[in-house]
Amino acid sequence: CISKYSGGEVKYYPGFHSIQTPHEVERFENDLRRYLQRKIGFEAVMRLRSPPALSIHTFHGNGFVRSVDLLVLPNINPDAAYGMQVSIDDSLVHYKSVTFQIALLYTSSKGERRIRVHTLSLPVSANLMDICSNADQEAVISLIAKMGKIRI
Repeated sequence: CISKYSGGEVKYYPGFHSIQTPHEVERFENDLRRYLQRKIGFEAVMRLRSPPALSIHTFHGNGFVRSVDLLVLPNINPDAAYGMQVSIDDSLVHYKSVTFQIALLYTSSKGERRIRVHTLSLPVSANLMDICSNADQEAVISLIAKMGKIRI
């Protein structure tokens, strides 16, 4: 699908009819309004940095993977979500926390080149209940949905 590599999105309006399905018309109008009013960035590059004990093995989201830790995005917007699967390569026994950093370089709609850096430090635990109870449930569901989309 072209939206996978263009950074776009596909919307589906089942049974769309301007008179018979007013709820679909309203949904279409809201989606179009949001699409035209949201901020957007162009020519984006996203790089993920992680500790040496961890490695990134899969990116999920609409973009092109250029290298193991580099994702190229034709455009970026606040509604886009990206996920990464990370593998544990070495023991984390000596770590109290692991820190991930994502740098996003993009061009604003005004032509300004900008960089945004997000840093996330997570505690290390051997207790599975601690990990599950502190996981971001919305992020996990988003990642699972992206993984499922690939298999369809």
